[in-house]
Amino acid sequence: MPSNTGSNPDPARQAGAAAFILPFLNRDTNVIEWKAYDSNGNEGSAAFIKYPNADPTIPGDLGFMTMAQKEAAIAQNDAAERQRCAEWNDELAIYLARRQVFEAQHGTAPDASGLSEADFKTPNLLQPFFDAMRDNAT
Repeated sequence: MPSNTGSNPDPARQAGAAAFILPFLNRDTNVIEWKAYDSNGNEGSAAFIKYPNADPTIPGDLGFMTMAQKEAAIAQNDAAERQRCAEWNDELAIYLARRQVFEAQHGTAPDASGLSEADFKTPNLLQPFFDAMRDNAT
């Protein structure tokens, strides 16, 4: 990653520092795009990354990302995202279960007898959860 300016340059932005390439799916074009990050998680320019296959005998050769490296990056990113989503879903399920128990104990549970299957497909079904998360964050 390129170095930053200033009297105390960030070591994560210096030449030779570790850089990470993460895949992102562009939903408009359905194409995987690659973004570069330094070890602090700050986005940087991939134009300054030197890959292991760079030819030291060619001035300015930075090499390129091989298909195997791309596949490994996608697999690693997918594994991390699966874990993150699993944790989110676990926390959501726990919250909803606790809320159901609380409302049942306090007699504040809404009458669900009038709900249909279509009601569970609405984006507003979880709005109370999102409101509670927002309120608890402040």
